[in-house]
Amino acid sequence: MPDITVDAEVFARLQSLAQPFVDTPNDVLRRALGIAAAQERGEQTEPGLRKLTNSEGRSTRPTAKPAETRDADDATPQREFRQFILASLRDAGGLQTVDQVLFEVERRMRSRFREADYELVSKGEVKWRNAARWERNDMVDDGLIKKSVRRGVWELTELGMSRN
Repeated sequence: MPDITVDAEVFARLQSLAQPFVDTPNDVLRRALGIAAAQERGEQTEPGLRKLTNSEGRSTRPTAKPAETRDADDATPQREFRQFILASLRDAGGLQTVDQVLFEVERRMRSRFREADYELVSKGEVKWRNAARWERNDMVDDGLIKKSVRRGVWELTELGMSRN
């Protein structure tokens, strides 16, 4: 099998399209390119291929440092995601899928991201996405986002709709 190298941005986008604990990068690329999987064609899969999983445990919350004390290799502080999550949800009428919110957050914040934001946390997720998810949890605690509408959907509360 040939090896390929992709940059952090491409890898992060692949991850956003993947089904956690199910897809390999190859699965995501096959779907994106419209290539049927070997099983769908009735063929055997190659013996060396297997699904990737990560059992290293839960990630820890990113620690936030004031911007003036951040080193070039520090990741974006978790709290900085709040305004972009709010804006993305407001622009969508207050309700949006997680993938759509994270796509929009990345589009709006891309120029702010540092190399460390594209590092992987222990679950295999890109650090900035993990930080955004943790911030969403804090926003639930603060009454800005509803606790649970349905899995994979974030919805603003009335308070969240009115906050800047």
